[in-house]
Amino acid sequence: VAPETYARHAATAALEGDARERALRLRQRAYTSTDVRELTHADVREGVTLGETDFFRALQRLPGVTARNEWSAELLTRGARWDQTRVTFDGLPLYNPLHVAGMLSAVNSDAVGAAFLHPGVRPASLGEGGAAVLDLRSRAGGGSGALRGVGELSLLSARAT
Repeated sequence: VAPETYARHAATAALEGDARERALRLRQRAYTSTDVRELTHADVREGVTLGETDFFRALQRLPGVTARNEWSAELLTRGARWDQTRVTFDGLPLYNPLHVAGMLSAVNSDAVGAAFLHPGVRPASLGEGGAAVLDLRSRAGGGSGALRGVGELSLLSARAT
């Protein structure tokens, strides 16, 4: 690997590390619960499965979260069924955030800036959810006025944002 390529890659990794650290500090200020788990857009990119970035499959990498089987994207939180997990997006409930018979997430990972999984005790403002509440927050848009985009082509789908 060329030294300049390595330097660019190291700088990018350092920036992502700084962003994760800032996000962690913001979460600690926003929530007093200690078992809140955070998943950022960078974490989702690292957890590519089936050739595409799937948000719920990336959540399965968190402690206390698993799947019913290898094909399902449904989350089993601390052994509880999927229907006992409440999913909200910017405070609005999502009643069926899966598609393709539960194999893939219906939430576009490019639209999610951060996700907070509350697997236990949680603030009353988050509402009900017997096993957990997954609080999704939208990703901030570009404020410079320049047109930007992201695209992805995988084995099962194609998308552009």
